[in-house]
Formats: sequence, C-alpha cells, structure tokens
Amino acid sequence: MIQLAGIGAAIGHRVLILDTDSQRSASGWRMLRDDNASIGVKTCRPQDVVALVSQAGKAGVELVLIDYPPVRTAASDTIAAVSDLSVVVARASMLDIVVGMDWITWLNAANHPFAVAIGAAPPMRNGTEAPFVREARKALRQDVSRLWRGQITLRHVVIESVGMGGTLMETEPDGAAAGEFCRLWTGLMAELERTQ
Repeated sequence: MIQLAGIGAAIGHRVLILDTDSQRSASGWRMLRDDNASIGVKTCRPQDVVALVSQAGKAGVELVLIDYPPVRTAASDTIAAVSDLSVVVARASMLDIVVGMDWITWLNAANHPFAVAIGAAPPMRNGTEAPFVREARKALRQDVSRLWRGQITLRHVVIESVGMGGTLMETEPDGAAAGEFCRLWTGLMAELERTQ
C-alpha cells in the first residue's frame, strides 16, 4: 500500500491513503514522515470510506488507496463497489492463501474487479521462485486468472524505508525492491485498464 502510494506520488499524482485497518500501520507511517503534502493519510472507519472517496475526488486527489483489514465487515461490499480495483496480496503460506482465497471468492462472486499478487516472498534464486512460492502460485492459479506474474520479495530495504517514514521511490528508487513494486504498479494499471 505505502509503496504503491510512493509510486503514485513519484509520477505526480495527488495521493491519499484511507487507513481503515485497526492496526493503523499507514497512519503510524505517516506520523514518521517529514513531508506533509506528497501522500496524505486519513484514519477512518470502513463505513466512512465512500464519503471520503467522494470528498477526495472533489479535492483533486487522483489516487486513493484503501488499507483494509484482513477480515471482511458489513462495509466491505460498499468499499469494493466504490473501488476501481481491489488488490489481494497474499503471502505464500497456507494460512495467507486461505484468507486470500476467501477474499478472491467473495470479490469474484460479487463481480468486483480485483487483482492478486504474492508478497513477502523469499528471494528468487537464479530466476527461480522458491518451491513454496511456486506451490502458492499453483494453488492460486486454480481459481484466479488475475494473478500477477511477479512477486514482492521480503527485503530489509522495504522495512527500513517504511520504518523511516519513507517509500522506496524516495530512499532507493533504482533498487531491486523498487523495481518489483514498479512492475506490480504496471501490472495493476494494465488490469485496471482491462476492467474499465
């Protein structure tokens, strides 16, 4: 979420993150930032998202990202309906795949546009994914045609940039981690274009 916001800001979009997750990680990240203008973060309840998305559009915000809790709520359908694209990021572990598949099944049944990515993956070796990433991809592919071909690797530089209140586009824009997120951005923009 934060890294996608960083890419949006780096290419000149006005960006807002709506933080509905009770962990409030995006809000905590925002408190660490020196810059108060490039990426806005608004802590809110899930039921307030529709009104806030509308307000953001009227204020000229071009990219609104919604940080949503892993468990669906009564507001889930409304939020998905107002979203141009929902992004399910699943770690390559059995429990995360189960939660991810629950969201995927629900989004699919409700006919909401979505894309799926594998995140927090171990590094590739000689261009080959780790065996359990391949197994996760195989399990997801059985039910998902919108599975991004890349992976977001768990890297210390990502954790460090967020811990300093930054984004990879600010701290290490030419690094491998930023490259992965930029490829994800490109894939999501293609999926968004396809669904509209």
